[in-house]
Amino acid sequence: MNYFEQARWNIVKELGIIDYFKSTGSLLVVVDLHIRYVKEIQLFNLLTINTTIAINEPYLIFKHVLFSREDGEKHAKATVKTLFLDDTRKPVDIPEDLKTQLATLK
Repeated sequence: MNYFEQARWNIVKELGIIDYFKSTGSLLVVVDLHIRYVKEIQLFNLLTINTTIAINEPYLIFKHVLFSREDGEKHAKATVKTLFLDDTRKPVDIPEDLKTQLATLK
């Protein structure tokens, strides 16, 4: 689960959503998480996570797949449903500028 959490925050950082959080006081929280472990990960394995992002208002959904860099085998997959909260901690829609930015990633 830590691998997926780190991957998600790296994406949030790369997309500049962190700046949005800082300027608005909003948050992105996990409301649902499903992980399927496929194969054991050995200590010191080199891993890669491929992530796709889907919008299903009001949710931003991250779909992760964890692969071995050595043999390309899949070790796990996760679907993480997130929700934006405003500065009063109430759910809000995904910001329009972020939706536009995510559309360009496809």
